[in-house]
Amino acid sequence: MLNHWRIALLTLASAGTANADANPILDPAPYTKWVATSTDGLSRKALVTVPFVNSSGANDSVNLWRADLVGNAQQRGFAQGELYAVEIWELLNVSLFNILHHLFGLLFVGRMAFYLSLYVPRLFK
Repeated sequence: MLNHWRIALLTLASAGTANADANPILDPAPYTKWVATSTDGLSRKALVTVPFVNSSGANDSVNLWRADLVGNAQQRGFAQGELYAVEIWELLNVSLFNILHHLFGLLFVGRMAFYLSLYVPRLFK
């Protein structure tokens, strides 16, 4: 029992000595542009663009989507579908096909969705 207390104290002591040279957490506010709000007005979507200088010395940026989803599970799910409808459609109808085509090469992926619909439900039984 005494060893457990020693381990706990050593863990707490080492937790206080974090790396002081670590980069600070990025505040996204200056890089955030709010682009859409859900119909209920609670949830919203933003494009976050963070500029930086890459290893070759050229200006570059990282672009990503940010979502603030508010409400109960149903409201958040509806708002996510509403705000990201274009991205979800693009993923399912364009990007997924390209990814599967790239992964499976010459395999005809036009029927891949049909075969996945047959076998994926069996995995979760």
